[in-house]
Amino acid sequence: MKIYSNKDITERELFDFLDNMKNEFPISLDCKTNLKNTANKLYNKGAIFLVKDENNKIIGLIGGYINDLISRRGYISVVVLKKEIRGKGIASSLVSKFLNEAKNHNMKEVWLYTYKNNNSAIKMYEKLGFKYVKEQNNDFIYIKRF
Repeated sequence: MKIYSNKDITERELFDFLDNMKNEFPISLDCKTNLKNTANKLYNKGAIFLVKDENNKIIGLIGGYINDLISRRGYISVVVLKKEIRGKGIASSLVSKFLNEAKNHNMKEVWLYTYKNNNSAIKMYEKLGFKYVKEQNNDFIYIKRF
């Protein structure tokens, strides 16, 4: 499956996908963040990698930041796939693509938060080399150092 970047979508497409997928998270995404602001910030300042279906519609994405040249710390803010493509290694491919780009941008580490009961995501992150840091509220914080 081809992986696209934020250059291959519009900000509106990003917002619409996040809005349509907001309830796929253990806690609805719009309860944790303002989706319009998140889409704007990710689109204009973030790194986004995504997959599309045969109709050129987004069916999965990862978004985060790899532009902190002072701390050289990256951050994954969202990973979401439509249900029908889960369990096929696509999320792992997207996270790996993000990590490779983080390395290419001289990041020394990448952080993420995941809901503490999101067992499939936790298993994937640990398989990709992320290490548990601590629990904060209902989230686990993970880090991958290069």
